[in-house]
Amino acid sequence: MPHAVQYKYRASVALLRPAVRGTGVLAGATMRALVELAGVKDILGKSLGNSNPINLARATMNALATLRDPESPGRRPLRVQAQAQPRANGGDQVPAGANPRSPAGRSE
Repeated sequence: MPHAVQYKYRASVALLRPAVRGTGVLAGATMRALVELAGVKDILGKSLGNSNPINLARATMNALATLRDPESPGRRPLRVQAQAQPRANGGDQVPAGANPRSPAGRSE
């Protein structure tokens, strides 16, 4: 992990910091599962704010997505080793033009 990153999703905040080689994954259960799937070996994770597992998972995923490669000139996003499998029903896809946060934009 090249640098520390903090990301807020609604009321949950995920703080991810690089750790010394050999430390392993020091994070709560929600963050640990996602970080291990991403292939990160040594990391310190801390959840701040609300501990809602769904919001914390989204904050962690977004934090991992904002990681940048320090060696590339354009500081492109890092590629994660493992890719999450899409859901059979399409997951959280929202129709084009619909607001995902409004009750009318969600199909349930």
